[in-house]
Amino acid sequence: SLRKDPSYRNMFHMMERFGGDTAAEMTDRNGKEIKRTYREYIDMSYSACGNLQAALPGEDTKIVGLLYDTCMDWPVLMWGILMSGNIPLLLNPALNPKVLDTIMKEAGAETYVAAGKNDGIEGTYIPAEDILKPGRPGEEKWGPYVALCTSGTTGSSRIFLYDGFTIASHILSFDEAKKINSDMPFIEDKPCKLLAFLPFHHVFGFSVVYVLYSCTGKTLVYMKDKSVDTILGTC
Repeated sequence: SLRKDPSYRNMFHMMERFGGDTAAEMTDRNGKEIKRTYREYIDMSYSACGNLQAALPGEDTKIVGLLYDTCMDWPVLMWGILMSGNIPLLLNPALNPKVLDTIMKEAGAETYVAAGKNDGIEGTYIPAEDILKPGRPGEEKWGPYVALCTSGTTGSSRIFLYDGFTIASHILSFDEAKKINSDMPFIEDKPCKLLAFLPFHHVFGFSVVYVLYSCTGKTLVYMKDKSVDTILGTC
């Protein structure tokens, strides 16, 4: 249980028990419904880990920027970075390139994974498609932290390191929160779906939306875009 082992490694392996259950679904721009099971996520994450270890050889722990929109592939990249023994720095793709470059430098990140090269960032670019390719499973080493940034609404953005215990505490506190607010969108023993609306690069979206619902075997519903029609139609 998370109380005994509040680590990212344990959070990841908790998902294994849900096997063929649907972890994610979405309807693409052509109207085709796409689903991905927990088993598929586990296998893809191991491949991503191996691909990243091949791209970043060495034993030292590195901070690796993850510059990627919230989508079905985001968890694969995040777990791949973390499992490979490195620290994912969760970045907002909508930020100005100069701001992203500053955050990367402040964090000491020299490499970033993204859908495309960002010319405003001086760090080494690793194409996300290379990490997402099927490959040999990597060796589990597990980085100790996930790095997230504040919104920067009161000044420049600040970087915080969250260990497994901190994120696990958010999940475990949900048991108490349910007793206070019965309207919280969570059904313990029945299928439950949640719209992946909050960005995963934000601490609330990461811990309370992605990690909580994934560690409890629920289904996250992703959107093809953020238009009003898509949001209303997906709901």
